[in-house]
Amino acid sequence: MLRHREPIRSFGKRSAGPDGIAMRRGDTMKVEDIARLRETHPDNLMARYFDRAYYEALPPEHQRRLELIIATGWQNPDSIMGAYAMHPDDYDLFRPYLDKLIRAYHHIDGEVSPVSDWDTGGTLDLRRIDAALDDVSMRVRVGRNLADFPLPGAMTRAERMALEGRMVEVFGHLVATDGFGGGYVSLTPGSPHEISSERYDDLVAQHRMFKDMSRDRFCPPPGSALTGRTGAACTSPRMGASSCGSGRRTTCG
Repeated sequence: MLRHREPIRSFGKRSAGPDGIAMRRGDTMKVEDIARLRETHPDNLMARYFDRAYYEALPPEHQRRLELIIATGWQNPDSIMGAYAMHPDDYDLFRPYLDKLIRAYHHIDGEVSPVSDWDTGGTLDLRRIDAALDDVSMRVRVGRNLADFPLPGAMTRAERMALEGRMVEVFGHLVATDGFGGGYVSLTPGSPHEISSERYDDLVAQHRMFKDMSRDRFCPPPGSALTGRTGAACTSPRMGASSCGSGRRTTCG
């Protein structure tokens, strides 16, 4: 239970807040910490919407899961979201709490049912949707998670490597497809597709490869930050117009 004398277990990197209190691996988080964050860091949504009564009403196993979700917001007081979903069902299981954070982050009021229609008849012409879209550069990003894996923050090294192994096969079909081609590159040490640091830096500079997650203090400590580059990779077609990646993190805090 999250009480004054029964702290939440914490994980992750050292992060000293403006109040001079250093938070590091092995420290513990008490309810007073979250209450203080609510006052000193009002933009930290994890702290702003944390409800002690809601937490204490959860069964112990769900309390432990929620602790992992909010750990990053405590360790990094200047976080905006301050929370990291670890499993796909976290959004349903902790909806009463996470829904408030998501709505606040995206400035959502009331119920929303977004409807979009990009059918302009025949060849897509953005000008038929809005004349202001006559000369634009567009990037479409789609992220998906496999149902039999946890989200990146909770994945073990073995799970990340298993995910990459499955995606290598999928991307192999893309590489072999006429009109796509290209190649697959990996950041996993020892992978047959592993690339050099120089090649990695070059791809990052081209905005074709994601940055090293282990250097991002806002990433969730239990999973992705500890596995570093393991299981991270991308594939790009010959024409260089798009790219696909595996092992990418979820939204950081």
